[in-house]
Amino acid sequence: TDISQKMQDQVSSKKSNIDQKGATALVLGATGATGKYVVKQLLEKGFNVKAIVRSVHKMQSLLSSMEGFKFDDDKLYLKEANVLDLTDEDFLELIIGCQAVVICLGHNLSFSGIFGHPRNLVAEAIKRTCDTIQKVMVEKKNISNDDNPQKTKVVLMGTDGIPHPEGTDDIRTFSERFMLRCLHYTLPPHSDNEDAMGYLYNTIGKSNTCLEWVIVRPADLLDGGVTKYEINHKPNGSLFGGDSHTIRANAAQFMVDLITNIDLWSKWVFAMPVVTDVLT
Repeated sequence: TDISQKMQDQVSSKKSNIDQKGATALVLGATGATGKYVVKQLLEKGFNVKAIVRSVHKMQSLLSSMEGFKFDDDKLYLKEANVLDLTDEDFLELIIGCQAVVICLGHNLSFSGIFGHPRNLVAEAIKRTCDTIQKVMVEKKNISNDDNPQKTKVVLMGTDGIPHPEGTDDIRTFSERFMLRCLHYTLPPHSDNEDAMGYLYNTIGKSNTCLEWVIVRPADLLDGGVTKYEINHKPNGSLFGGDSHTIRANAAQFMVDLITNIDLWSKWVFAMPVVTDVLT
């Protein structure tokens, strides 16, 4: 089939300019405020990284500007495009060969970014990612005659403003629930995140034969370098005006550690951990 041929072509050629040794991860939202740290930390861990970026020059500049960080061009492949504008063929080629996908997409903080199209950027991206992974994995089983190949890891960055579907989070105050309901109806990025997280939890579920997932929920995101942070099953404290926050580099490190640490992945697979900075 076309998929199996593309899989064989990518293994036997240098088409993607990716080092054929080592594990490979695809990052969506790589030029974002958190995504750039995900790319950096994956490269530091020795991963090959594929990234869909709006600007190759911007991604290269972001990485080059990080103090003390140098990266190997053979370990990084940048595809300049909007994720939803990629052809199915191009997206398929990006997924092939990846053991993990990290999605830290977000809407631009401008009027057009918040209220313009695509309003369902994150939800559509996660659906496309999962659909393509499943196509690749089915073909991989056919080629290798392996009925139980290693599943692809999918890490989605969400938000602690969206509660756990099973109701295991602490009950929010009436005012917080009222505000969240207002955000659902008035702020498209919030409902987009709800749909994306709901798709993984409810549609893909916990028994998918092709992929496993973790939804990482940071608190209010701040800029800064890696510091001490903690991981909990549910948010702590007030959602609005509380002390909880998450440095973006910390959120990135936890997502990268999930991919690279088998024990950590086993602990949090199919869960929605909340990552917050340790207050000093």
